[in-house]
Amino acid sequence: MKTRERTIYFYDTRVQAKTRSDGIETPSCISMREVLTLISKLDLKGRHGAFQRAETELFQIQDFHFNPATCELQLLINHADKALADPVFKNFENRRVRNAGKEAIEGIDVSAHVLIRPSTMDTHEALLLVTYGSGVTAKLIEWLLGKLMGLAGGDVRNKSFFEFRHPSGEAGKFYSVKYRFECVGHKSQKLSDDLVRGNLQSVELISKEPSSIDAGSSFFVATRTLNIKPVSTAHPTLGAVISAVRTVTKSTHERYDSVRVRFKDANDTQREELFAANDLEAAFVRKERLKFDTDLPSQQIRINRTIMTAMRELCDE
Repeated sequence: MKTRERTIYFYDTRVQAKTRSDGIETPSCISMREVLTLISKLDLKGRHGAFQRAETELFQIQDFHFNPATCELQLLINHADKALADPVFKNFENRRVRNAGKEAIEGIDVSAHVLIRPSTMDTHEALLLVTYGSGVTAKLIEWLLGKLMGLAGGDVRNKSFFEFRHPSGEAGKFYSVKYRFECVGHKSQKLSDDLVRGNLQSVELISKEPSSIDAGSSFFVATRTLNIKPVSTAHPTLGAVISAVRTVTKSTHERYDSVRVRFKDANDTQREELFAANDLEAAFVRKERLKFDTDLPSQQIRINRTIMTAMRELCDE
């Protein structure tokens, strides 16, 4: 994570109600504004805000801000990972290195800023913005929102949001619901448009699966790269590039980890985009790279107003 740069990913998140009651195919569902209001009333910076999903990973809501008028929710989520190796630093003047000294019970802690703004078009949707690079993913946000709503449902004061009158009309008969969330990429045509207007140079499929050179060698192959190029000077769309990558991956036994697309845009500026090979749909997700004039630490204990203000401005575009 660069000190003066953050990449923001955009998602659309939707709340769905689920019930086990027989005969109810479309259970009543509260709005996203109500969801975020209920979550904001939890002890997010205390007993309700820390979650351990695996033995080595801890997620903690370090800070939050809620606007009751707009129901916009801002979160600072810290992700600590014990599985990450001890960082090593190099002195640029004398070329010496030193270890940070991470202990076995410690995890490297990185912060993610999250902004959730309810949609004005669909009461059950919200726009979700997440800073990239901390391990806080859209899938984690899905899980986290569901977990928090489960905690909200345990408060008797919220009973009316989780129990509804049965459609049979029978006196005193109610059914209960649980809430689940789905995050999908907020689509963007920007990258595809840039490819069409620019000049595609290469598409590299990268495999990081190590392999030996021979039995007696002191070296091993750390990375393999397969380079594919367009057969003509035509300007392929992003969809065409992804289709070509999928064709290659299906026709070979090689397992690829990532895909790098190199091209020059319409302004003749050299650019490259890197995607996970197993999540090519992420190529269509809108993302913006923000640059700042001051250094920003990777781990924080309060919502950084510089970062959050820039994220809110992106929402307004």
